[in-house]
Amino acid sequence: MPSPEHRPEVRAMAIELTPYQSIMIHGWSRPSSVLAWKHVVASEALTWQFLRSLGLSPEKLKTLQPSPEEWVRHGNVQLPMVTDMLCFPVHPILHLRADISELWQLKLPSHLLEAMGVTYAQLVDIGMTKQIMARWSFSLHRWRSLGFTEDDLQGWSERDCVQVFHLSLQQTQAELRKPIK
Repeated sequence: MPSPEHRPEVRAMAIELTPYQSIMIHGWSRPSSVLAWKHVVASEALTWQFLRSLGLSPEKLKTLQPSPEEWVRHGNVQLPMVTDMLCFPVHPILHLRADISELWQLKLPSHLLEAMGVTYAQLVDIGMTKQIMARWSFSLHRWRSLGFTEDDLQGWSERDCVQVFHLSLQQTQAELRKPIK
């Protein structure tokens, strides 16, 4: 078993604070020029949102704790915050257990879903259907960037392809056979 200082969740991680941040985090009675991860774990008040409101950047908070799982566990991370945490990234399905309706409500563009590591297969697992795909209005290229392949066309009709991709079934198949650029 690794020693405590070599386990990521126990390693001493700290960031420097401005005087204002120090007072807001530690108070007047115990000022400190640093914030350590142990402080976040020990205080329910030190949430991601609160720390961001003090001017701490996502990148700086990532140096404090690089694990998105730990931030979800101790930083009161909510689904609408995922776009503020792209430097990790926080995965809305794997880390926050989002379902398809919650993702729909966020109205995230496909490039952000891709940046968060979301795949078409994961979307299907949480309820994505052809009808929902049509409502999301992503191009075939964008669905393809999320992992949609020709194999996923099994059971699709001409009408399905036109509604979702604005292409015929034959055009959709031909596009999916082209190499990804």
